[in-house]
Amino acid sequence: MDATGPANAAENPLGAFLRARRELADPAEIGVPPIGRRRTPGLRREEVATLAGISAAYYTRLEQGRDANPSPQVIEALAHVLGLDSEARAYLRGLVADAPASRPVRPAEAVSHRLTQLLDRWSGEAVIVVGRFRDVLAANALAVALNPGYRPGRNL
Repeated sequence: MDATGPANAAENPLGAFLRARRELADPAEIGVPPIGRRRTPGLRREEVATLAGISAAYYTRLEQGRDANPSPQVIEALAHVLGLDSEARAYLRGLVADAPASRPVRPAEAVSHRLTQLLDRWSGEAVIVVGRFRDVLAANALAVALNPGYRPGRNL
């Protein structure tokens, strides 16, 4: 069987679950207009992705096991589209929680205490320090007053 078939269900339980629930979904009940003949029952990958607000390529990666760490927002959107009850939602969340992390945890960036003191003394201009991932690491009071989004800890 191919990489997306039942033979790999044990290796990719998230993909197997999403695929099975997608096949059980009735397009007419979800409000998907009938377009052309369907070769298989249920929703197409593209339809699930569109209704969940994610790209079809990303949804395909989830089903194929090439990405096993969707955000809680993506999980909830997929659960809504697939019409999952509370028990099935909990099962889906458990599948994601059991999945190994696909991305390494990045080390926290920080500014020195001296730099923070310097920013606090610099009152004539709004100043922020942004890290390599566009996280606000530090900001003086004027910067925060001009834009509350410049609070340290926020991501730009």
